[in-house]
Amino acid sequence: MSEEFDKIGTLDELIKRAVSESGDRDMEMFDSLDDSGIELSAKLGIRVKREIVQSEKASRKPKRKIYIRVLASILAAALLAAAAALSIYAIKESLWGVTLTNEFESSLRIKH
Repeated sequence: MSEEFDKIGTLDELIKRAVSESGDRDMEMFDSLDDSGIELSAKLGIRVKREIVQSEKASRKPKRKIYIRVLASILAAALLAAAAALSIYAIKESLWGVTLTNEFESSLRIKH
């Protein structure tokens, strides 16, 4: 053992080599399995498809949160800009006089 350890050098390299060799053996064993008699149920296929869809939805959630936050910040900025514009008396009077009262007068009708 000590001769082999001296040959390899460090404990890390020994662990790396052991893992590599056991992985190769596991792959050979896995490839040699006979799976011709195994039949998968339809329920399993449905369950696998459902898991795939759920994982795709979960991967889209962070993007959706970012879009919602950006949209909320744009709406907040627009609201603040409108509030700032309406706080100026001349703008408020011109908007009130042109749009709101004209629309109200044009839609107001007295029926006899």
